[in-house]
Amino acid sequence: MLKRTSATTLLVVVSVLCGPVLAAPQSQGPVNGAVVSELLEKLHRHDSVHFTLYTDYEDDEHVNRLLGDLEKSFSRLQKEFWDYIPPAHREGHSEVVIFQDRAAFDEFGQRDSGIAHGRMGWLGAKSGRVGIFRQDEYYKDLTIAVHELTHVFNSWCASYTPVWLDEGMAQYYANFAAEGAGYKGIRNGISINSLKITNTAMKKGAFVPLAGLMRINEDVFYGPSSRVNFAEAWGLVFYLRHGAGANAESAFSDFYGRLARGAEAHIALTGAYGTDFEKIERFWIAYLQRLYGESLRAFEGAVSENNAAQSHKTRAGR
Repeated sequence: MLKRTSATTLLVVVSVLCGPVLAAPQSQGPVNGAVVSELLEKLHRHDSVHFTLYTDYEDDEHVNRLLGDLEKSFSRLQKEFWDYIPPAHREGHSEVVIFQDRAAFDEFGQRDSGIAHGRMGWLGAKSGRVGIFRQDEYYKDLTIAVHELTHVFNSWCASYTPVWLDEGMAQYYANFAAEGAGYKGIRNGISINSLKITNTAMKKGAFVPLAGLMRINEDVFYGPSSRVNFAEAWGLVFYLRHGAGANAESAFSDFYGRLARGAEAHIALTGAYGTDFEKIERFWIAYLQRLYGESLRAFEGAVSENNAAQSHKTRAGR
C-alpha cells in the first residue's frame, strides 16, 4: 500500500504490448471547452459512482464491464493513495471518453487534451478527462484506462511527479488490471515483455543507468528509446515496492509521502532509500535479472502445460 502506516503490503499498451500509450510530446492548441461540450453531447453517456463514460458506439456489455472494473481499480487506488489525496478528491469523479473511430478520437484529443496527444490514450492536462482509442481486445482497453487513471491519482496527490515514476506507477497498476482481465502475458503483476526488454537492453548496453532515469525529461522518455524507458520505469517501481528489502512497501510509502509533501524527487528517493545510488542500482539490476529468469521459466512452463492439455484434449476427441 501507499499508506504511510503500511508496513506490508503501450506500441498499443504500455509494457503489456511493449509500447507507449503516449506519443512524443507535441504542441497543442488551447482547450476549447464549448467545442468539447458539443462533441460530448453527440456521444453515448454512461454513469457510475466515480465515472462518467462517453462512447461513440453502443455496446452495453463492454461499457458495463469496463465501468465495473474501473470502479474496482478506483477503490484500490483510493485505498492505497488515501493518506496523500486531498479531501476534495478522495471521492473524485473522472470522465472517460472512448472512441472506435480514429478520426473522432484524434479530433477530440486535439480539442481536449492540452498535452501531447497519445495514439491510444491520453489524460487532459486541464480537463482531467481520459481519452481512449478502443482496442481489439477488452483487456487492452482496461489497461489503458487504469494506466491513465493512475496519472489522475498522481496529479491529485503530488504537485509534480517525475515522468519515470508517473509512468512506472501507471503501468504497475495497469498490469494487475490486465492480468485480472485475462491477459496471459502478466503473472502476479509481472510483465514478461517488460523484463525481456530490460534484459535485452542490458545485453546491448542500452540500459539507462539509475541516475539517468532519475533525470530523464519527457522529451527523452517518450522519444526513440521509449520502449526501454517504459520497461525500466515499471521495473524500478516494481523493485522499490517488492524487491528493496523486507520493508520495501513501507519504504515506498515513505518515498511517495515525501514527494506528496513537496520534496524534490531525488531528495524524496534518497531520504527513503539512502544516498548510495550505485548500491541501489546494483541491487535493482540483480533483482530484474533474477525476476527475468524466474518469470521466463514460469511462463514457459505454463505454455508447455497448456500445449500438453490441448494435445490431450485433441487426442481424446478423436
